[in-house]
Amino acid sequence: MKTTDSAHSGGLESPKCGEGMKGRPFWNRMTNLLPAGSKIAAVFNIMKATLGAGALSLPFTMLSAGVALGLVLLVVMAALSILSLGLIVRAVHKSGKDTYEELVDLLFGRRWCYLYQLAMFVFCFGTSAVYIVTIYDIVRPVTVHAFGDNPEEWYAVLLTNRLYFSILVTVVVLLPVSLMKTIDSIRYLTFTGSLCACFLAITSVYVLARYGVASSFTSDMLWKPMDLSSLVSAFNTYIFAFANQPNIPEIYTELSVATPRNMRQVTLISILSVLVVYAVEGSLFLVAYGALTESNILTSLGPRLNSGDPVIAAAFLMMAVAIVGTFPLNIYPVRITVLHSLRPKKYRTLIGMVVSTVTVGLAFAVALALPDVNVILGLVGALAGSIICFLGPAAFNIKLDGGAVYIRDRIYYWAMIIIGLVAFLLGTYIAILDAIEFYQERG
Repeated sequence: MKTTDSAHSGGLESPKCGEGMKGRPFWNRMTNLLPAGSKIAAVFNIMKATLGAGALSLPFTMLSAGVALGLVLLVVMAALSILSLGLIVRAVHKSGKDTYEELVDLLFGRRWCYLYQLAMFVFCFGTSAVYIVTIYDIVRPVTVHAFGDNPEEWYAVLLTNRLYFSILVTVVVLLPVSLMKTIDSIRYLTFTGSLCACFLAITSVYVLARYGVASSFTSDMLWKPMDLSSLVSAFNTYIFAFANQPNIPEIYTELSVATPRNMRQVTLISILSVLVVYAVEGSLFLVAYGALTESNILTSLGPRLNSGDPVIAAAFLMMAVAIVGTFPLNIYPVRITVLHSLRPKKYRTLIGMVVSTVTVGLAFAVALALPDVNVILGLVGALAGSIICFLGPAAFNIKLDGGAVYIRDRIYYWAMIIIGLVAFLLGTYIAILDAIEFYQERG
């Protein structure tokens, strides 16, 4: 159990803080740029748990809400994310528990733990469904350009048909990387994925510089009259875009010097980096495509990919790598949650692999039933993201502090709970309306 000094701080900082890699031989430091348990590895783990398919829907979200309001909401969501992660780390450090599930179980009992597990499951397999949809959206422009819309060869059909291609990539690529035992074991994949996701922001600068402002982009898109439906829909998407909370307890406990101070540094660097990527990519792509901005920006980029633009081709390739790197981070929390609930005495690894396989299978089913990125993002953000990102972290600290809490902290906790409740109730209502509209247009 970690030593604590007060209700507010959550614990003493380790005297080893700052030692880092001092004792490591020079050659080891040069050849191991992402040592297990290092702060730099934790930064990339958080960035990769955050960056992903959510970035693809940001330009469309800004089209709905307006650039100015979209950027304001991004900054607000980044700040709320930093506060949320701080609450989770504080609860983990103060309680001595290592996972989100153990915190819920300790503080609220098994019944509430089941509710959390349901929210976690919805969030993670919904997020995974977005990635399966996106992988096909990435590859389709390339395969259609190569083989046409209705090819006859079996291999061409395999690569151009959504069902067949999704089965192929899920079984051959996404499932194997989801069977890794720990997050730290795939740190090099997450590092590569983080860099690849950042390339989308570079691509937005390139597209605007080379092709100019879209003829359909108007000044009205910079600032739109505030509309409640668009505002809530955008907030739902941003909850999803910044959601990484299920992975935070393990990322924190895997630090070689696991202290709140070290984790605060990691959190600030990673979330601010993500904010810059999102702001640049979301606003510049909207200016470059205007009214032609799709719910998945890769769909808008498709025609220029087919014309042979090498930078856009690189962006498609890197987003594919980024999604593969992110996918297992959404499966791992489900495995931990189910194992915590079952508490098997034997075959723990095998049961974990079965859980991962079932979760991937359900994500695949959702991806086929609702193949629209923006609709899934809204539903997942409202239904599960509000619980995991706002309600849970605040409730942990209210329970841990009991009556020994400063007034400012009490206001802080309850503000997070109110935000979470509004996001859950109003956000779910708007997200369901969006889903109904999607099916009506599809029909």
